[in-house]
Amino acid sequence: MEVFLQAVSSAAAIIATGLSLFLLRQGQLDRRALRREQRRDQATRISSWADWYSDDQMTFAQPRMPGIYVANASGAAIYDVFVDFRDPISGDLLRAPVGPVPPNNQKRVDVKVEGPFPSGWAPEQLFAQVNFLDAGGVRWTRGFQGRLLEDPGPGEDDFFERGVTLLDR
Repeated sequence: MEVFLQAVSSAAAIIATGLSLFLLRQGQLDRRALRREQRRDQATRISSWADWYSDDQMTFAQPRMPGIYVANASGAAIYDVFVDFRDPISGDLLRAPVGPVPPNNQKRVDVKVEGPFPSGWAPEQLFAQVNFLDAGGVRWTRGFQGRLLEDPGPGEDDFFERGVTLLDR
């Protein structure tokens, strides 16, 4: 009987240890996920889109022009903001600086176009992507389809290998 009790208590100790390790691991995963969400919190409130705009400078020949909008719906500014997009005429990859975007504000990058737009062209064909530095010092990229990714860092993507033109605005 004594051997049986030792076997049962040993099995119970092993099960309790295994259960404790499992619960510890789950707690670590939950805390990691919470930290990841907290890290992404401001970045999830940044959006970008391309659309037509009109202003007082427009002419009869060009009543509307494409623009790329960057909106910051968070309570903190974003910094070192720039947009990557395709030229409407040539299709070349361009990068334009936006500058900082204050909290609960938006900015527009005017897309300068020489000549007429191709038939059926729409601003969505700019394939605009916004890059920014959040208040926590983390660099993010939001793609033209809205996907948010942490930027891998300078030189870690093939951006310059794709033949980019940097615009001075």
